[in-house]
Amino acid sequence: STFFKEKIDDLSPESEEPTAFEAFVSSPSPISSNNVIRYNVEVFDMGEDFNPSSYYFAAPEDGVYQFNVQLTILLPDSQEKSISLFLDEEETGSLDGIVVGRSRIFGVTGRTISISLSKTLQLEEGDRVYARFNGTSSTVDPGRADSFFSGHQVK
Repeated sequence: STFFKEKIDDLSPESEEPTAFEAFVSSPSPISSNNVIRYNVEVFDMGEDFNPSSYYFAAPEDGVYQFNVQLTILLPDSQEKSISLFLDEEETGSLDGIVVGRSRIFGVTGRTISISLSKTLQLEEGDRVYARFNGTSSTVDPGRADSFFSGHQVK
């Protein structure tokens, strides 16, 4: 019936092209506090909305998006480490957004730990989302399974 077809069409995403990406850190690298995490290798980027040179996702349209971030590091000490998800609402040329999610962890010196964060955000077209590390300098454990950033449009 026409009624049911219209209801199904109402549930379809507005965009024909799905928006989704996954990127990871490619090699062991030092990371310092307040550094943007360098997710520099794309696994896929449907919609071409993730920038592997600047390490951020830019929303192609208004909508709701889901993000997952993980960073695996070798702990040089037992001090707090965290990853934060940032939202940058204005194109200023630099990444200076506001924190919209954070995950903190403490660990044992010399151990490898993973810090994970998942967040759903309502974005406007052009909003940029990226992740930063906070804590004493550490070494990133690379690879798709260990240090990744992914996201997709929900609606």
